[in-house]
Amino acid sequence: AITPSSRRLLAGVELHGFKVLRSEYIAELDAQAVVLEHRCGAQLVSVSLADENKTFGVAFRTPVSNSHGMPHILEHSVLCGSRKFPVKEPFVELLKGSLNTFLNAMTYPDRTVYPVASCNLRDFYNLVDVYLDAVLHPRAVRDPKVYAQEGWHYELEDLNQPLTYKGVVFNEMKGVYSNPLSTHLRTVQHALFPANTYGEDSGGDPVAIPSGSFEEMANFYRRFYHPSNARFWFYGDDPVEERLRILNAYLKDFTAVTSESEVHVQSPFVAPRSVRAEFAVSPGDPTEKKSIVTVSWVLGERKRDEMVLGLLGWLLMGTTAAPLQKALIDSGLGSSVVGGGMELDLRQPSFSVGLKDIATEDADKVVEIVLKVLKHHAENGFEKAELDAALNTLEFALREQNTGSYPRGLSWMLSSVAHWIYDGDPLEGLRYEAPLKEVRARLARGEPVFQSALQRLFLDNPHRVTVLSVPSETLGQRTEAKERAALDAHQNSLSQAQLEKIVKDTAELKARQLAHDPPEALATIPFLRVKDLEPKNRPIPREVEELPSGAKILTHELPTSGVVYLDVGFHLGAVPERLIPLVPLFSQCFTQLGTTRRDFVQLQRRIGTLTGGISPSTFTSSKLGDPRHCIGLVQLNGKALANRVPDMLGLFQEMLTEVQLDNPERLRQLAAETFADLEGSLVEDGDSFAGARLAAQLSPLGWLQETMGGVTYYHWLKGLLRRIDEDWGSVLADLRTLHGLLVHQKGLVVDITADGKALQGALDGSLRQQLISTLPTGPLEGASSGNWAELPLLPRRNEAFVVPTQVNYVGKGGNLASVGYTPHGSALVVSKFLRNSFLWDRVRVAGGAYGAFFTVNNLSGTFAALSYRDPNFTGTLDAFNEMAEFLCKLSLDQDTLTRAIVGAIGDFEPHQLADAKGYTSLTWYLTGITDEYRAARRAEILGTTQADFRRFGEVLHTALASAEFSTCAAVCSEKAAEEASATDYRHGRFAVQKVFGDQPVA
Repeated sequence: AITPSSRRLLAGVELHGFKVLRSEYIAELDAQAVVLEHRCGAQLVSVSLADENKTFGVAFRTPVSNSHGMPHILEHSVLCGSRKFPVKEPFVELLKGSLNTFLNAMTYPDRTVYPVASCNLRDFYNLVDVYLDAVLHPRAVRDPKVYAQEGWHYELEDLNQPLTYKGVVFNEMKGVYSNPLSTHLRTVQHALFPANTYGEDSGGDPVAIPSGSFEEMANFYRRFYHPSNARFWFYGDDPVEERLRILNAYLKDFTAVTSESEVHVQSPFVAPRSVRAEFAVSPGDPTEKKSIVTVSWVLGERKRDEMVLGLLGWLLMGTTAAPLQKALIDSGLGSSVVGGGMELDLRQPSFSVGLKDIATEDADKVVEIVLKVLKHHAENGFEKAELDAALNTLEFALREQNTGSYPRGLSWMLSSVAHWIYDGDPLEGLRYEAPLKEVRARLARGEPVFQSALQRLFLDNPHRVTVLSVPSETLGQRTEAKERAALDAHQNSLSQAQLEKIVKDTAELKARQLAHDPPEALATIPFLRVKDLEPKNRPIPREVEELPSGAKILTHELPTSGVVYLDVGFHLGAVPERLIPLVPLFSQCFTQLGTTRRDFVQLQRRIGTLTGGISPSTFTSSKLGDPRHCIGLVQLNGKALANRVPDMLGLFQEMLTEVQLDNPERLRQLAAETFADLEGSLVEDGDSFAGARLAAQLSPLGWLQETMGGVTYYHWLKGLLRRIDEDWGSVLADLRTLHGLLVHQKGLVVDITADGKALQGALDGSLRQQLISTLPTGPLEGASSGNWAELPLLPRRNEAFVVPTQVNYVGKGGNLASVGYTPHGSALVVSKFLRNSFLWDRVRVAGGAYGAFFTVNNLSGTFAALSYRDPNFTGTLDAFNEMAEFLCKLSLDQDTLTRAIVGAIGDFEPHQLADAKGYTSLTWYLTGITDEYRAARRAEILGTTQADFRRFGEVLHTALASAEFSTCAAVCSEKAAEEASATDYRHGRFAVQKVFGDQPVA
């Protein structure tokens, strides 16, 4: 990991305007980390190691004194053109044509972070160049129209229309404030920290955002976006000296200034406080047992013993068997635990826990339960099994560093910044060996580590806040009426000339939003050429063994640092249609109901002690070449160190063959928690439910997925909760039927990913003897025909589902296979371009929605266009109907086409960690995707032409034009639903339904 250039960077060395403050080897990363400071005051951490997924980022400390949302609006705005890249949105141009593995920006309560990552060195440098110019020389601070677009503006298209607010951040935060739990947790933060930056909303309160101005944003930028207030980060295998040269080219023109951006400490309370708040529900929605309560603490002035706090948070709330989680759920007072537990990312640590869906009068009982649990463990400590499980789980996660699709370098950056941003040691967040060793040593000496922390930080700490949020059927109407009154008052105060100017400004802004960047401006955006791409797909190793019983074992020899990843799946094809909705909940039974040997608390502790985790999942897909052929698996996914594989296999065997299904209390808890989570997701992520509803009308796969996770599933769960209370015997019979149909060698698929030695160890006897041989092999009784092509589709119609929200999630979808579409690699190029050009401009930029998407499933043949946190409804549907015309009339120059191809390749073959590669190979095997098929798709992507865009547009036009092949669905506000029900939109009026009422979905 130590390169020749990193050896040169010893303390005191000066190079490219930087002075080395220290250089240290970080054993936990096998990396050399160098801390430097530029003559302009900028700080840099440069981490060199053998990771091809290179990461760059910059963080600015951005505390606020109001809730106008300036950090959030700036986060959007600085990416809208800069000195060197004078296009409308360089960020979007990068989205279109980069191999990035991460490209985004994040607003925290006290800082704003701009990270990028890529495995391709040239692409990485392109991303760094664009982001540096964006944050240091943005057009936004000179152009009020950027603030109008991304923040807010008055919109008036006609003098006879009412004035409205429009803006991307404004509508995004309306969506955030529509979610009861989001608003509750914001109230908690503001109540805990009333006197510092955390007492305001850095993202912006939609009530307060219109009080902000362009001038305020420009001043905010000048105050906080100077390099003296910046923390820069480089990570990966790129040359160290080049990092310094790139940064110095931007920083050399700045001089050091004193940055007044300190995040002040909140003074401790002298006594606990209580706050009561409201959240909006639609008139007629249930309000009984819908309140939310949490009790929260600020745990001192600064983060001390962070490892102790992290472990304590896990001990209290890390699993469903943890004492706070279990006590609250067992109380029966609410549906699910909320609050988030331990928070260590901000200036001062805090802790929050509570319940949602409680009766308002039970709030004090919830607080009493929390205090009782804390008092018990302060006096008695934790059992050794609890401590062992927590320590092993945390240590395994730290050593594995499995960040999923997230670049590891970004995860380490955020860990570093959590200390660095408060002038702490930036390398502290990269080390865990010594703190973990110290905690273990203190426990071994018999120190009451956690008892003392509980007594001092919780029980003896008066900085405590109880927040109770109650549902209100009138709050939404009052909020909307207040906004309307403010707009009407402003409109009435304006002269004719002033109103005409707003009309003119509205037209000019829309015209600019929809205008194309000039070719000479686009030419400034760096991009890769097709010749820079790998001509062939990277293979993933796979060996397949089929046993006489019908079971299959798939293995993938990949570097996993001694970790074995095990996925045990059972085909769902034998499950009858009536039991399909029960499958997701059934899968949770294996880890959450306990076994004949131990209850679920003991089981969870054993999993935590012996493995890196075991969790259930379901997989569903269409089969390649046959869109009506669905496949599905219910799976247990686990991971463990090689020497613990026998223990992990023993746990799998115990859970699969000895699960205790006869546990109505625990199953009801699981069902109620799932129901509550779905209720929150319907408001927060309505686009996924609208998309699922569309797909359920178009393909068997769509019906299957919607039945196990959509609006249909939400209402089915409501009925299941009644059945558990009134007819447990029938529910138990269904669970046992599923167990008999699924846990069987005939439909078994075992998938293992590990490095050579660990892989061989898992295969040498223990897998077959400990697990496979213990599973039944006889005939399956009560099995369905297995022909899922006979699954029903939902009736074809336009649907609008009403939830309490201030924004909408609008979708239109169709079946391209039904109009002659043949899957082709160019569809990936076209769909990504459509999403990041036409839909971005029309639905997001001009329409004000936070997001717009277009997806094509090449296996099922379905497509969907969806909007996210959208202030519009029919206007968005109009845009969706114009997609085909846009593609058919599109004229692409070679550079634009090349960018589209490059971006599509990045999506086609994303960077993955070893476990993800193994699982991806498993899904290809299940769906029939071969290396030859993928090679052909890659060649089609690389060979995409403008003619492919037009051909896709023609097929899309046919699908969009007919009610036989396309339909609309939305999750929306009551106001939007009224508009929808009164509009005979294209293929018929919308069927409108309130989701949270008692009326079932037709």
